[in-house]
Amino acid sequence: MYISIKSLLNNPHERMEIQKMLDDFCDLTGLAAVITDEYGNMLTNVSNITCFCLIMRKQGNLCCKSDEEGGKIAAKTGKICMYKCHAGIIDFAVPIFIGKEHVGNILTGQVKTDATLSMDLTKTNLHTLNYDTKTLISYFEDIPYMEQEKLEKCTKILEIIRKYLVNHIKLNRINKENKLQTEQISIYNDFKLRSEMIVDCVKNVKYDVGKNLIIELIDDHICRDCSKLNKSLYKNIFYYEMKSLDIDLQDINNFDIRENMNINSYDYAFFLKIYDYVFDYVLSSKFFKVTNKMDYATSYIQRYSNKKITSKDIARYMNLSPDYFCKIFKKQFGQSVMDYIIGYKIGIAKKKLIHSDLSIIEISVDLGFSDSNYFSRVFKKKVGVSPNTYRMNNSSLLIDYVNKITE
Repeated sequence: MYISIKSLLNNPHERMEIQKMLDDFCDLTGLAAVITDEYGNMLTNVSNITCFCLIMRKQGNLCCKSDEEGGKIAAKTGKICMYKCHAGIIDFAVPIFIGKEHVGNILTGQVKTDATLSMDLTKTNLHTLNYDTKTLISYFEDIPYMEQEKLEKCTKILEIIRKYLVNHIKLNRINKENKLQTEQISIYNDFKLRSEMIVDCVKNVKYDVGKNLIIELIDDHICRDCSKLNKSLYKNIFYYEMKSLDIDLQDINNFDIRENMNINSYDYAFFLKIYDYVFDYVLSSKFFKVTNKMDYATSYIQRYSNKKITSKDIARYMNLSPDYFCKIFKKQFGQSVMDYIIGYKIGIAKKKLIHSDLSIIEISVDLGFSDSNYFSRVFKKKVGVSPNTYRMNNSSLLIDYVNKITE
């Protein structure tokens, strides 16, 4: 994980502490100092900047280029680099490394000296600048002189500051990694908990509740986390939670996926395919004992809503006579079996009309209606408007809502 000095200085407390450390160093030594990234871009205020350098930093980007060049030499050698900048004054760069990674520099100096230099970057002729030459030369002459012995003592203090920065960057990196790890564990735990809730829906034969939980699960986790590694991990978690039901899932990975299906559609297909596969087995074998046997009837309707279903079909499935089954169904749900079936299918149709571009014919086929005109008549009787009118009215409302929340 890459954590730069800039990331460290984004913390207001750290920034204030480091800036104070630089200011104190400069007050003590008379030097100027600034912290830059590896490209020479300043990340702190320049402490104790001279009038000469203040003017020079406004004369284009030569100072930044000079800082970058000095930093590169220091980074290459791994040692403090003392050099003459483009304007002819002495600076030195203290490279900051995290392991083998060069993340920035402490640049200090703005003095004159007779000490041995690593390089001379002098380029600027003071007489060619857009500034009063006499004043500029006066400011240049005011720059203090520092003997090599004192400069060497200053570098020892800078070594302490460098170690402080390195330790804090490492600590910041560790804290960031720990935070991400904690967040990731929390996400995985949430995914696992929701997967367990879906398993409970299977055990309690609540098909629709579990299916809605899967859609929420995919929207909240899979669609937001595009990492292939995490997608694979999510799928394994879900797969093994389903295997806890002791239902053979050996063939589940062999199902066909349409070519050119986008990744999110693939994810929906994967999870829903496993869920439907498991529920098919549960429904066909009445695998779990439930308190309310009508849960098998409603889950049967929900699972096979894509087929033409009659009350006789469900009564036969429940091993009850049609009349008796219809009687106890109406007593429990307050409506006839067919009204329940039609109502459930119309609810699905509403979602498809708003959230998909499927045609009316395609939707009617998906819901087990052999005649799209009959589907439209049933829809209008239940909803009060035709499928096309419903789609047009609610699609415009959806667009208005999306526009509103994205403004």
